[in-house]
Amino acid sequence: MKRTCILLISLFLVATSQLSAQDELKVFLGEDILLSGDYTQLGIYASRDQKPSDVRVAYFELFTKEGLPVVQEMVYLKNGLAEAVLRLPESIQSGYYLFRSYTSDSDFNNFKSFHQSWVAVINPDIPPAILPDSLYNQTGSSIEKVSLQAGKKEKVILDPKGSGKLNFVKVSRQIETLTVPSEVEVVTSSNINPKFKNERELAGHVVKVKGLQQGEHVFLSSIGKVNDLYFGEVKDDGYAYIFMDGEKKYHTLLLQSTQVSGIEIVSPFWEYFPKVEDWPSLQITEKSLESIKEMALQKEVKKHFFLPDTTDVTRVQKIADAYAIYDLDDYNRFESLALTFREYIPEVLIRNKRGKIELRMRTPGSITKENPLVILDGVPIFDIDAISKFDPKDIRRIEVSNRYYKLGSLQLYGIINLYSFNNDFANFPIGSEVMILDYPSPQPSLSWNFPEHSNKRNRSPDFRSLLHWNITQTENKNIEAVSFYTSELEGLFSAEYYSLDDTGKWVKAIDYFEVK
Repeated sequence: MKRTCILLISLFLVATSQLSAQDELKVFLGEDILLSGDYTQLGIYASRDQKPSDVRVAYFELFTKEGLPVVQEMVYLKNGLAEAVLRLPESIQSGYYLFRSYTSDSDFNNFKSFHQSWVAVINPDIPPAILPDSLYNQTGSSIEKVSLQAGKKEKVILDPKGSGKLNFVKVSRQIETLTVPSEVEVVTSSNINPKFKNERELAGHVVKVKGLQQGEHVFLSSIGKVNDLYFGEVKDDGYAYIFMDGEKKYHTLLLQSTQVSGIEIVSPFWEYFPKVEDWPSLQITEKSLESIKEMALQKEVKKHFFLPDTTDVTRVQKIADAYAIYDLDDYNRFESLALTFREYIPEVLIRNKRGKIELRMRTPGSITKENPLVILDGVPIFDIDAISKFDPKDIRRIEVSNRYYKLGSLQLYGIINLYSFNNDFANFPIGSEVMILDYPSPQPSLSWNFPEHSNKRNRSPDFRSLLHWNITQTENKNIEAVSFYTSELEGLFSAEYYSLDDTGKWVKAIDYFEVK
């Protein structure tokens, strides 16, 4: 019969000062010792004035000793909190890497406004230097007395005493012969702009575009399960800021302007690469090799059994609501959109000017004098003649907005939205003036799965070194006990608990137990 182990944790205070008016970041990593190609859990909490920050996006990066980023990603925040995945490239070299995280409100003159820590990476194909066990320096690596023992795949109950506005619990295995440095001393320059972004990201991610002329407008299409269209125009500083509302996952961004120019998108990440004078050197011992072999086994098992669940957001971003909707399968189809407009859609009028087709909109009380904005699967089409002559056999629906609209200073003379069956532009050739951007998509919301070994039918292999991970936001209620199952790995495990109290201080507890 399985035993249930009760682990009581006593609390002690982690000294922090009162929160400033800027965002303050607290970051949790599932594991800070990883193999190349592996992944680990990541939690980011942004607060401001002792409340969850209202920004919607956080950033995280991983740098080499030379200051080159090997990971640069964004994640959506909800009520100041995000759970994400830190994934390492398969080809990454062994060594220490600098992990950094921040938000659009971070001020790099305030060390609490951003996060930085070390991550140890081991590439089994090109391992770091191996020291004989006799040369391993044990200074500073002693572990407190083990509190209890547990068997493999056994249920353990963790009962931390306390309460807080945000609570985090992590249970993970320790590699006693490898301790990751806790301090990072980054050399900064007085010439560096301490503010990361010009615009606060309160509704979603803000894309910054340069190379535009005064009076120029820019359209950004995000291509994913649902395609969305966003708009921007040049501000006084010479940049256009495009506000991508909400939480959206995309695989491609398309950028185009109402005028032809050398426009380009600005990297969403902070331009300054950190410089560290005393970069640590990663060395492992012969005793660590067995743990590394177990990590390699764990890495392969995680890919198949312990991937997170993601939340798919499919909200459609529209410039205007439709006045009329036409599902083309309800009609006999014609060989061109121009004929379809003429025969079925009274709000759209066809004009021929010097051999080219132009469109006009019949609005309440008048006829427009310019072409409407035509949008195909979220992408503006400015070649009205080409789209009008296009065969609509793969067009599913047409939505018409026969009103005048203003996008900033840009006047729109009605809007025609075209939707294909497969969200693939119905094979219409997108023009060369459209820029296809290599731009990261923020990670969506996710949740983590942990095995329930009380079910005897569950015979999936379990070599997790991270046994439990949980982040919760509460209203200062007492923390309830949490339970988890040990894996098939033996060794020393730590149970860590963090809680944010009313004064903005982090309360921390840690204890250890052994699995045999």
